[in-house]
Amino acid sequence: MKVVGKELASEILEEVRLRTEQRATPLALHIVSVGATPATLSYLAIKRRAAGAAGITFSHHAFTESAHLAELQLKIEALSEEVTALVVQLPLPSHISTDAALQLIPKNLDADVLSPQSYAAFINQSPHALVPPVAAAVATILKHHDVSPLEKNVVVVGAGRLVGMPVAAWFAQQGAHVTQLNEHSFASGLAALATADIVVTGVGKPFLITPTMIKPGVVLIDAGTSEYEGCVVGDTDSACAEVASLYAPVPGGVGPIAVACLMQNVLKLAVRHEFTQ
Repeated sequence: MKVVGKELASEILEEVRLRTEQRATPLALHIVSVGATPATLSYLAIKRRAAGAAGITFSHHAFTESAHLAELQLKIEALSEEVTALVVQLPLPSHISTDAALQLIPKNLDADVLSPQSYAAFINQSPHALVPPVAAAVATILKHHDVSPLEKNVVVVGAGRLVGMPVAAWFAQQGAHVTQLNEHSFASGLAALATADIVVTGVGKPFLITPTMIKPGVVLIDAGTSEYEGCVVGDTDSACAEVASLYAPVPGGVGPIAVACLMQNVLKLAVRHEFTQ
């Protein structure tokens, strides 16, 4: 069975819209970006549409490729008093430290859960901590299809801050047996991959996983994106769909749901702010 991401995303966005309409003050998501690659512009357009569907005001603050960290800091400080949520769009140019930029995001505005403070709250399962959008999307897919991660053998391929790290942490929190591989340990981890009940991948290597590498009936969630011959593709060969019991492809699987979960986090930040006042 293939996951239809747009359908699940639409349900989440509609729920956020209904709750947003009941609020006395509107929700506002501001995104700060540096540079204008085709991929960045595409991601921003997707987020803008999702925000519109969720009833959230969307603003984009674009800096040129030559911008410096100090400029981002001034902008983030200026916005911090007037927005519900603030996102620094990744990737950033190499001359700007990603860690330093993410450190600038106030915890109470961090819908992407990328600042050290927000991520630590998630890892420690602190009260009112948010779940990073991709991990939330994986959780949504599993819940919708009645798949419990408890005691399952899970392989997470990738160790990045957007997919691998938060997804592996979330599965561990749910009581799964987690093996995490990266592009260097992938070859030595094929035995674990072959016996996994659930596989989530997010390394951005086209067609890295083929049908012979996974067991029949596996739940396979592809969250890796890269370009191949002018098309956006995932880490898995599409033929894996014939082996898996549940398959989230790229494009059209995790991506739309993760963006919807980002909008859900915007609402949760507003509610959390009110709760702690």
